[in-house]
Amino acid sequence: MPEIRSAEAEPLETVVVGIAQGYATDRVDCELATYGLGSCVAVTLYDQRRLTGAMAHMMLPDSSRAGEGDLAGPFAFVDVGVKLLLSRAERLGSDAPSLEAWIVGGASMYSHGAPETIGARNTVAARQALARAGVRIVGEQTGGNAPRQVRLSLATGELRVRSA
Repeated sequence: MPEIRSAEAEPLETVVVGIAQGYATDRVDCELATYGLGSCVAVTLYDQRRLTGAMAHMMLPDSSRAGEGDLAGPFAFVDVGVKLLLSRAERLGSDAPSLEAWIVGGASMYSHGAPETIGARNTVAARQALARAGVRIVGEQTGGNAPRQVRLSLATGELRVRSA
């Protein structure tokens, strides 16, 4: 007899979003996760109506400083990565007004008292990119000096953040 799972059951699969990667899905039987968020930021998007979700793990705030030989990809940069993540969510039927965003990470890992760290700049860039796109930010866990990991359940929209 097949096993019956409810929406509250543990997801069947964890999709790990690596550094400088992004992923969007409408599979409610999985969760999206990323690890090792120091100064990097993760942006998650969730559509409660359509049960779609997306996550990107981005390293730097601004793609204009990238060199021509840079092979990191578009998700390395917050300004480009947020646009691309939104585009992928839209392909699944979501639109900016129906999405809820979280920003996680942006720690000051090696600041040594610097007033504006890469983590802080990543956080500001994420806020600005989401605002320009018309996506509502419903939560943020940023700053500090400890790395984080984040998991987004597609079945429930629950976001879990753990600090090291």
